[in-house]
Amino acid sequence: MYYEWGVKKWILKRKDKFSVFIDGGACIGDYCVLLSKMNKKCFAFELVPVNIRTLKKNLELNDLQNVVKLFPYGLGDADYSTGFTFDPVNTGASRINKVKKSASENAEIRKLDTLMDEMAIGKNEHIFIKLDVEGMEAEAIRGASEFIKYYQNITLIIEDKHSGIQSIKETLGDIALFEFGKVDKLNMYAKKINNH
Repeated sequence: MYYEWGVKKWILKRKDKFSVFIDGGACIGDYCVLLSKMNKKCFAFELVPVNIRTLKKNLELNDLQNVVKLFPYGLGDADYSTGFTFDPVNTGASRINKVKKSASENAEIRKLDTLMDEMAIGKNEHIFIKLDVEGMEAEAIRGASEFIKYYQNITLIIEDKHSGIQSIKETLGDIALFEFGKVDKLNMYAKKINNH
């Protein structure tokens, strides 16, 4: 529970302002377990097989396997298969490789836009998205451009350590108008103000 406690505290202070939670890079599902118990509709995106197994077990242990919707994909700017390097010490730091030859595992990447119909989120829902996708944040945002344009009430927390604050701001700014700020040393927030 205390892992990324600053981020969790920031989200919990705003828990009455959203009804849907999307976790891009869900790892073992701690955010979804926490928030689904607060009656939030949760979607978990995770591509690392060992993390997916642990996430499923966490959902079973908390009787949430039919509550949280798990997508065994990474988020990106296109739908494709690729390789990724598995980090056995910190499985949450596993990352996709642009060069498939150096990959140790295979992964499926999907655009959030591709999954909108399957997710069936009401147009007026208030949505909170957490993106921690090990340097793929800008790509994941580009792959969610239609999603972001369609839903008016969106707030994101984005780990900016690998992608950089400026890159994230520019990518979001190409889609809509946002208010930006810092959550902690590693994470920023972006609250949608309006479409262009």
